Amino acid sequence: MKPKPKVSALDKKIAPNPKYRNVETTIDTGNNLRKKLELLEERSQLYKFRNDEVFRRVNVNNLVRLMVEQTKLEYQLEPPAARQPREGEEDERSEFADSATEELEWDTRVEEVARAVMGGSRLGTARSVASVAQGVGELDREEQAAPAPATAARPFLLLDVRDPEDWERGHMVYSSSYTHTRLNRAFDYETREMLRAKNQPGSIIVLLDWDETLASRVATTLTQRGYENVFLLSGGLRVAELKFPEALLVGAGGGAEELTRLGEGDVVLLERQLEENIRSGESRLTSRAGPGRASRSSSLGGRGWGRDLPARTSTALGRT
Repeated sequence: MKPKPKVSALDKKIAPNPKYRNVETTIDTGNNLRKKLELLEERSQLYKFRNDEVFRRVNVNNLVRLMVEQTKLEYQLEPPAARQPREGEEDERSEFADSATEELEWDTRVEEVARAVMGGSRLGTARSVASVAQGVGELDREEQAAPAPATAARPFLLLDVRDPEDWERGHMVYSSSYTHTRLNRAFDYETREMLRAKNQPGSIIVLLDWDETLASRVATTLTQRGYENVFLLSGGLRVAELKFPEALLVGAGGGAEELTRLGEGDVVLLERQLEENIRSGESRLTSRAGPGRASRSSSLGGRGWGRDLPARTSTALGRT
């Protein structure tokens, strides 16, 4: 019997493992010329950098991080309203409210009788003395009657410089419409919010449009007119839609006018997408959007954006 010939270890066949059947072999060669050319091509398509820019820029990841942190702070200062009571709880609360109303009416009658017997001046004097002893005066009562807003002033102002019709079809949350043609006025070209945030420490004014065409001109004009805290959203809404396809952009019928604060589910969605963007990096943005979304965005060209977007829903927490 002849001995089996020795087989080299490199020539041995490895039995396939079904666990890794759908795993493709990839080799990360690090930074190379191909990746550099892809990145430069994407930047030329999605961004419009110029050497003579007099304003500063902010990318959408940093802006979303600021929006998320500010929304969390607002939830801490002003928690959401309590949940709606059930049927049995409504009956109990209604009975309690009726009894409390009866007690309040009885106390009012007793107070009126006391004023008639003792004299309104003595009772009023005693009440005012007790208030002074407690440190509460008439001025304090008036100030307490008008509750101060618990929501902190946001350190950012988002101005969408497109036409109002385009803004109504779709825009970014927390953004307000500021038509670029308003800069043609000699006076009254500034809004009240712009004057409040102008050159304030810790406050920024972010200008945005679809593809930086209009916002860059507005940012240049405002900078030349004395605004030192003007920023341009790099890539505009086109890049924002590619990086954050959910919760950040409000489409037609999404309740944009009534939106004053992001929902808890939307905050969770934005945080997840932000982590994914940081892991994936800046390159290959168009491949992440998918063929349908990319073709729709390119065909609209920013004019009718948001026309076929669904309404905003807080899907992360099961809200609709």
